[in-house]
Amino acid sequence: MTSRADRIAECSAIMQSEGISSPRALAERLGGVSERSVQRYLRDLEGRCRRTDHYEEWMPLILEHLRRYPRSRFTRCEPARVVMGDRFVTLGSTLRRMEREELVTCTVEPRSDGFFSPEQTVSGGSFIRTSP
Repeated sequence: MTSRADRIAECSAIMQSEGISSPRALAERLGGVSERSVQRYLRDLEGRCRRTDHYEEWMPLILEHLRRYPRSRFTRCEPARVVMGDRFVTLGSTLRRMEREELVTCTVEPRSDGFFSPEQTVSGGSFIRTSP
């Protein structure tokens, strides 16, 4: 079995020598590799990171929502559900960066809203808007 680094080097060599740039054509030329794998190889060759950073897109939306409800507390999933319309979107990295930039603060405290036991802490903490 060929290592990933070997496949990436082979992909690069084919691109340079034969001028093939299409992921599908590269996959056929390499043999035994899917088009998606070739796309990953190309991403690695370009030095791009696998993870997509949505901070510039999501941060203003989160701040706008938090400004509507000053001094309110939110769990991590509540802004995702309200702002993004999807409870499965993970805003953790965006919220951590916002906390580093002192746009929000994070506190971990017991949740006692009647839906959970008083001893249950909010998963990941509550985020609140800090004063400007």
